[in-house]
Amino acid sequence: MEKVNDPLYEKCGVTHDEVARHFGLEPSQVYGNPDVYHGTWPREEAIRGIGFLSELEFMVDPKKKIRIEFHYDPDYPAALVTVSGMKEPRE
Repeated sequence: MEKVNDPLYEKCGVTHDEVARHFGLEPSQVYGNPDVYHGTWPREEAIRGIGFLSELEFMVDPKKKIRIEFHYDPDYPAALVTVSGMKEPRE
């Protein structure tokens, strides 16, 4: 995602792709992957942002392996959560 089209860059000075790479992920593993739900927030909003996890009850498939990862670095301007095991097709 280009900086000019990335609202996260406006808030944090980093793009979604840079956030994924900071946490050791390839952007294609996260963004545009129908099997992965993601949320990205400015560091100051990250802990509050993961409050959405309770909503996942209706989005994940209990017949699949589910993986939830919260990527947070207090020295980095953004945080990332990824969830795999989504229902097909993802709603």
